[in-house]
Amino acid sequence: MKKEAAKKEALFSLKRKDNWNVISINGEFTYESTGAFRKIVRESAAGSKKPSNISIDLEKCSFVDSGCLGAIAQIHKELNDVGGTVRITNPCANVLKSLRQIRLDAIIPIVNE
Repeated sequence: MKKEAAKKEALFSLKRKDNWNVISINGEFTYESTGAFRKIVRESAAGSKKPSNISIDLEKCSFVDSGCLGAIAQIHKELNDVGGTVRITNPCANVLKSLRQIRLDAIIPIVNE
């Protein structure tokens, strides 16, 4: 009987850097993680009187699926509608390829820091 390799589920962390709420994603960012992602986005905006500026740091993210790309696009739309900003930082090559395939890079700035 074959053993299935264990997935490395995404882990999230939140910190403040300059004018940005930075959400770092470590591991595989799959549809199963979108609820936790949305929760940390809400936490990052809690208590703020101004619209949030959210930086999604993908430096340690090894994989992102289409459900997560949709979640990022939705967060961008919601924040953009109220004057907030979303950017993506430091994606690895295969994650950047996914972002470009669905043209998310055309609406959300991608920055290498």
